[in-house]
Amino acid sequence: MPVQISQKEFSQRFLLEFTKELIRNTNSYKSALINKEVKKVNAEKKEQQKEEQKQVAQVKQLEKKAVEKIVHEKEKRDKNVLEGMIKSPFNIPEREIFLEDRPFRSFSPRIQPTRTGQKSIMPPMFQFSGTRLPPTVEYIKPIPTPLEIDLKKLNPLIKDPFVRVIECPGQNEKTIVMGTMGRKPTGIVLTKEDIDEVIKIFVDASKIPFHEGLNKVVFGKLIFSAITSSVIGSKFTIEKMQGPPVYR
Repeated sequence: MPVQISQKEFSQRFLLEFTKELIRNTNSYKSALINKEVKKVNAEKKEQQKEEQKQVAQVKQLEKKAVEKIVHEKEKRDKNVLEGMIKSPFNIPEREIFLEDRPFRSFSPRIQPTRTGQKSIMPPMFQFSGTRLPPTVEYIKPIPTPLEIDLKKLNPLIKDPFVRVIECPGQNEKTIVMGTMGRKPTGIVLTKEDIDEVIKIFVDASKIPFHEGLNKVVFGKLIFSAITSSVIGSKFTIEKMQGPPVYR
């Protein structure tokens, strides 16, 4: 049976529903509904972004661990190789060494007098052993060209006509020169940053990238040979080619 309601109760319900409809059709109510939906969408979007960022962070962490493992293994291999080079850096039979690939001969230590009258031993010159070239290009040798390069602290030695070879035995050690005066230390001391800068200058000038180990490039009238190492430090020699430059 249908529920019987009084006239008064019917009027109250009617007015209530009528008022609700009026409110629903006002701009304020519509704006409130829209803002509510916007907030809901923004909250869902932020939650989704947080989840995506979390996943990206996890992937980056995994990638970082993988890269660190690879770098660690490479450093370990390089360290073992370099330690082997230190123990026996040039253990090559003399008959297999070619003079054209080994521009610098080894020198025995020389005793230098000091101000106090004591004698100190100058470190022997380190030498570079090259790689034998194929017979088809074995005859090719570097020739001096008029190109010049700015080597900062070493410029006075580069311009000195009596100096034929410049040797940097390592960081914070005196630079050694060879020429008509024999083999003598200079007052020029190169830091690690200075050595890295000289190597970078030759890399940029020659457009030849250097790698850990032995490197050799020719630029202008200079033959630059270096041992680069992040473990034991880098060292190099610069030899001036003799003869007039060849203009190309």
